[in-house]
Amino acid sequence: MKTAAVLGSNNGRYLLDSFYSDCIIEEKTVVLQKNDNEGFGFVLRGAKADTPIEEFTPTPAFPALQYLESVDEGGVAWQTGLRTGDFLIEVGQS
Repeated sequence: MKTAAVLGSNNGRYLLDSFYSDCIIEEKTVVLQKNDNEGFGFVLRGAKADTPIEEFTPTPAFPALQYLESVDEGGVAWQTGLRTGDFLIEVGQS
């Protein structure tokens, strides 16, 4: 199975004074390939809100509502350079 994702990446690193910075450090495209009996090695989360989010306007600080809550070190996602805190922009070019 192949999955392509374009990610706004912070490379999993935050500096105390730039945690709330308004820029994406890098944007990249990765192709994740895995066997049927394994996972991709990450936990994907979405934004939490008290009411439905009807419109979302991406910003440099928050380019998407979905982000990687955790990435298994050494897993499929980790090997492609994905890190905790990366944003999921697109899957399968859709």
